[in-house]
Amino acid sequence: MSRAVRLAALILLCTAIAAAVYLFASGRHLHRVHPPPSPPEEVPSGGQLVLAHPGMVGDVFPQQITDPATRLASTLIHEPLAARGPCGTLQPVLASTWYKEDDGRSWVVHLRAGVAWHNGDPFTAQDVVDNFHSAVADDSIPSPLTPLFDNVRSITQLNEHSVRINLDERRGTLPQMATVPLVHPEKLQGYPRATYNYQATGTGPFRLKRWSPHTETVLAANDDYWGAPPHLDGIRLVPFDDSELRIRSVQTGYAHCTWVNVAQDASPGLKEESIPTWDVVYLALPSRGAFLSDETARRAVDKILRLTAAQDGFVSGQMATGPWPPEVPLQVEAPDDQPGIDKEQLTRMLNEAGWSRSEGQRYRSKGDHRASFRLLVPQWRNLPRMAEWISRALKEFGIQAEVESVSLHAMQKRLAEDKYQAAIVQVRSGPEPDISHILSSEAIDRGYNDSGYVNPEMDDLLQMLRRSSPEQQQETAQQILQLLKDDMPAVWLQWPSHYIVRRPEVRGLQWAVGPTLWQPHRIYLCPDSGGS
Repeated sequence: MSRAVRLAALILLCTAIAAAVYLFASGRHLHRVHPPPSPPEEVPSGGQLVLAHPGMVGDVFPQQITDPATRLASTLIHEPLAARGPCGTLQPVLASTWYKEDDGRSWVVHLRAGVAWHNGDPFTAQDVVDNFHSAVADDSIPSPLTPLFDNVRSITQLNEHSVRINLDERRGTLPQMATVPLVHPEKLQGYPRATYNYQATGTGPFRLKRWSPHTETVLAANDDYWGAPPHLDGIRLVPFDDSELRIRSVQTGYAHCTWVNVAQDASPGLKEESIPTWDVVYLALPSRGAFLSDETARRAVDKILRLTAAQDGFVSGQMATGPWPPEVPLQVEAPDDQPGIDKEQLTRMLNEAGWSRSEGQRYRSKGDHRASFRLLVPQWRNLPRMAEWISRALKEFGIQAEVESVSLHAMQKRLAEDKYQAAIVQVRSGPEPDISHILSSEAIDRGYNDSGYVNPEMDDLLQMLRRSSPEQQQETAQQILQLLKDDMPAVWLQWPSHYIVRRPEVRGLQWAVGPTLWQPHRIYLCPDSGGS
């Protein structure tokens, strides 16, 4: 073999060895970067989650629920077409897909196939149509969900698993009515619905097994759930009115989790997280009566309440200075941050408006009119206590707020009939910075504009808010805040917050805004948590 041939063979051999080494090394490197997928974690099944519930579970019929505690129980049983996830985005539930037609004046919604009601009946498009007609058919039955249907003209069945939602005004997103939980059509008739609590029928991951509001409400796993069957055997909702007792029940191991309205100093081994709500509490101040017809008087009421709240920290949640909830609720401005806003300044403000009081007089007056108004409040949770606080705060400044406490049903009727001077109202505002159903002139009869507030400039700004980008929304919101500050149709009292406390063995638990359990079928109990 010639020297040239031997040299060529050696070069080829070295090249081959180098290529093999490279490929081997590359293969090892690629294996480290892209390891084979690990097997899914084995999730233990079985067990019963005990939730220390803030008060008893009321009527679980979803279209009549006003309190978040009962709403939580109901959403484990009933499901909507779509729901807001933990981040507030709209996620499909009983709907699989949707798309808009006619530039957003109608929406076509395709439903999941293979979904069954708890009694075994198949879930169809006709069931969605029946639920819609039930929600809007009887105006005499007040429902907190009624405003969600305001823009919906009709809903029609396209086929067994598709419906079309027709709107009065176009919308760029799926209408809010899609978030209303659905009920088996046979259970939609009749009012009052006391018997429904013993035969509730939905499509959710849990069935209502026992409803005993004063002791415990028990839910059993729906083994025929359209999604993955629940890991838990069931959920027990045990009522505790006192938040400290709820915390103690979790600390001692009696309950697995609970929620409270104020952050607590829980045991070191427990987990705590903050969940925002969509609720807002406000004082509606229509221009009725000699005192509230005075714009300066309404503005004085707002300043007095904000000043007093900053001093004594009355409200359990965080106070808000405006109707646009940020990620964390706004703190009310401290007195030191409000230059010129103190008792002397407020007294001078009322005196200059003609509302004065002579020495020895309890209340202010202007001519023959006393500085007073009747304050309507529903007998609901802490709202009567809030009304008493408002009355005491205003009394110190010579303003009389006569508290009239009525049932929730009577409250809704009085508001609808426009028979009140002022009212404390609690409503759901939704995840987007848009509470048109409180401020728009179109919402006076079909929303929560209980102040009867009419301002064309406000209506224009609200339209801009819906159509603008997130960056523009902030600027528009500030303009709205300034307009409200000048007009003062309402005093914004509270954006409640919830704090979730749970034991470490509770896994897969996600809370959506509300609070509402998100994908509760994924929750499981891990006994060997080791405090992690």
